[in-house]
Amino acid sequence: DPMEESGASITSPPARYLQYRVTLSTDSDERTPTLHEIRLFGQQTNLRPEIGQLEIGPYQTRKRSGNGSPDSGTPSPPGSTAQRRPPHAKSLFLVRWQAMDPNGDKLSYRLYLRGVDQREWKLVEENLEQTSALWDTETMPEGLTLLKLIASDHPDNPDDRALESEQISAPFAIDNSPPLVEIEAQQEGDSLRVEVEFNDRISPVYKAQYSVDYAERDYQIEPLDGLFDSRLERARFVVAGLPPGEHVIAVQAWDERENIGAQQIIVQIK
Repeated sequence: DPMEESGASITSPPARYLQYRVTLSTDSDERTPTLHEIRLFGQQTNLRPEIGQLEIGPYQTRKRSGNGSPDSGTPSPPGSTAQRRPPHAKSLFLVRWQAMDPNGDKLSYRLYLRGVDQREWKLVEENLEQTSALWDTETMPEGLTLLKLIASDHPDNPDDRALESEQISAPFAIDNSPPLVEIEAQQEGDSLRVEVEFNDRISPVYKAQYSVDYAERDYQIEPLDGLFDSRLERARFVVAGLPPGEHVIAVQAWDERENIGAQQIIVQIK
């Protein structure tokens, strides 16, 4: 329908483009109508934010060599959350994500956690403006955990128009407990035949070593299957040339989260 006065609403259905035609008329041959300005006001249809990649993992990552032992690595930068770094680095997790808004709106984020055996999400961070967060999981329950990220365009929209999107991570393990170490030893002449079992409830064991009589030298332990790559591992080694008397065999084991389990056995060589 034609519009005959300023300030009227456009009755056309919502669309990306607008085309208009102006018809000027006069009731006097001596006066020519003139159009000085046309101003159109509109509002975009609000679209939901889009969440891309969502990553969560230990803040300090270590590369593994072929036998499973760690090489020193450089931790990924935590971005604007670096000032919140707690003292126990092995319990830190870094969360990073990518998100954008089709309307160019500013976004804010909320983060929730729940165990895989739980039903309700627990809010752990809100009003985040950056696309990363650093957590200390030292006091959190251990086990497989899920993370939910919610992105909202509320900073640039009123409550009744703001929209949200969410994404849930793959399960990840929170593990702050060391592997259990069990040792058995049997004397064979002046040698000891030692059998060890390593058992971690959550994370794979990746390294083990032993020492004799608290000496500074440590000896690497090889698992029976040749590679530390599971939560339950077994190993066997021989300590030879022990003089008669009391001796201590001390064993240490590491899991993937750098938790260290230790055990020792006291033996008498006759």
